[in-house]
Amino acid sequence: MDMARLRGLLDSVLAALYTRYTEKELPALCERLGLPPPGAGSTKHERLVASLAACPDGRLPTVADAVLEPEKLGQAERMALQEVLCLGRHHVEIPSRTRRELARDFDLSDHLG
Repeated sequence: MDMARLRGLLDSVLAALYTRYTEKELPALCERLGLPPPGAGSTKHERLVASLAACPDGRLPTVADAVLEPEKLGQAERMALQEVLCLGRHHVEIPSRTRRELARDFDLSDHLG
């Protein structure tokens, strides 16, 4: 999994997310997302950035899943996070021939017309 890309995507999401919450709500937000408690900082954004920076790489996929669940994200942000998560997870490779055979056997006319 590309942890640097995932961290960058989470950073941009958190940059927009902090505006939805008050200063008092930040600890609960960090706890819900699986981030370390926010430390001292002069702004909400600085506190969230510091919390993300303190988060170990191994917990970033869990944080991304938690962000995707309840938060309203733009389509591009959501798809980028999902793509990084999916590429980093184990999957079963289906050979091209099998995919073609499955596509031929299913009646998809209702969905294509």
